[in-house]
Amino acid sequence: AAPGDLLVSLSASGNSQNVVEAVKTAREMGVVSLSLTGPAPSALAALSDETVVVPGGSTSTVQEVHLVLVHIFCAEVEQWLERLEAPWGAPAPRAET
Repeated sequence: AAPGDLLVSLSASGNSQNVVEAVKTAREMGVVSLSLTGPAPSALAALSDETVVVPGGSTSTVQEVHLVLVHIFCAEVEQWLERLEAPWGAPAPRAET
């Protein structure tokens, strides 16, 4: 990883030690962190540059919402990359999904 890269992390509790340690290491390297967590407060929310907190009552609910958010994030990144590849800034055709 290099400064300016993006780390996306998920933890339903926001306190998973391995994920917290990864975000700490990323910060030391200058990597930007976006975390998806369950109800706040959490160690992950405190460490991350940006956090999406899912106020679900159960771990499974939080995980299901995280899954939907990751799909939306991936779709947006794909569209952004398509626009970058289009000549002269013209919109690139959308891929069939």
